[in-house]
Amino acid sequence: MGRHQWAVRFGVTATAALAWLVVGCNDPAKQGSNPSAEGTSATTTADERSAPTTTAIGKRIRVGGWNIEWLGTPGSRSGPAKNFEQTADDIADYILASGVNVLTLQEIASNEAPDGWTNKTLSRAFQIINVKTGAKWTHKLAPATTGRNQLCGIAWDAAVVTPVGEMKPAASSGPQVDGATVWSRPPPGLMFTAGTGLTDFVVISIHMKSNYNGDFSNARGEEARRLARSAPLTFSDGDLLIIGDSNCAKHAEPAPQALMTAGWADLNHDDRPTFWQGAGALDRAFVPKDQPEFAERKFEVFRESYLTQKSLSVRDFKQRFSDHFMVITEVLVMRDDD
Repeated sequence: MGRHQWAVRFGVTATAALAWLVVGCNDPAKQGSNPSAEGTSATTTADERSAPTTTAIGKRIRVGGWNIEWLGTPGSRSGPAKNFEQTADDIADYILASGVNVLTLQEIASNEAPDGWTNKTLSRAFQIINVKTGAKWTHKLAPATTGRNQLCGIAWDAAVVTPVGEMKPAASSGPQVDGATVWSRPPPGLMFTAGTGLTDFVVISIHMKSNYNGDFSNARGEEARRLARSAPLTFSDGDLLIIGDSNCAKHAEPAPQALMTAGWADLNHDDRPTFWQGAGALDRAFVPKDQPEFAERKFEVFRESYLTQKSLSVRDFKQRFSDHFMVITEVLVMRDDD
């Protein structure tokens, strides 16, 4: 199905969807407005943004990134997970155990409503967490050239952080490099605040081109350069946290190096494995080198502690959850310095 067809079929105008995919960011090569996809608005009022005060200073906001293998499309899963549908109970348990307050999402199907950009398993999982803990989790997914599958998105607990403005693409789709489309899944970004006069920061969800059917490290390098150019202009903010599936097995690949050259630090610089098999350090977090909110540079692969606690093997996790483990970093809450 073509990009125009899926946009119209599922109740999103072709104009809005294509605006997200093609013109939705301030890439110097593609200057334009920043319309959000219909159904992805996270706009809040001034009253909604005024809550936490100085009591929050010194606390840490945990931000995770998780590729949930083909969530909503079990027939596309591989190996022992083939045709195995993840459950909301399992997803909720893993997210709750991680202690994250914001979570970027990768490889998600938008399958809850024809005119919405959410996933029904995630919605149910967040409902479970909210009822159990009093949290206020919600999530949004973003359009991609892949149709309604393999989408990126962002989820957050509104009891801890408040979105400011709308979710929008931090980089736009581009031409092909080595036969691969640059940013076929444009990375969505959303600004959050910890409260009035406190830290605000932008979280960007990435799912870079994989090496399926070839070596596409050069395409990922171009994706990184495009993101480094456009994201600071799109959000007009220096506190840009990039986290998710980079598909870069090594720190020395072109994409991590390009982001480092542009001013970010790769928190998985020692290439800790995040994939269920082998030594692939595919999932990474990139934080600004010069921003105090990120100075601690904490990085965690949420793997061994959970597997041990739940008496799960890696194969069990692959089947019931994903072929990727969540990666986590932290943002220090301070008085806003922007």
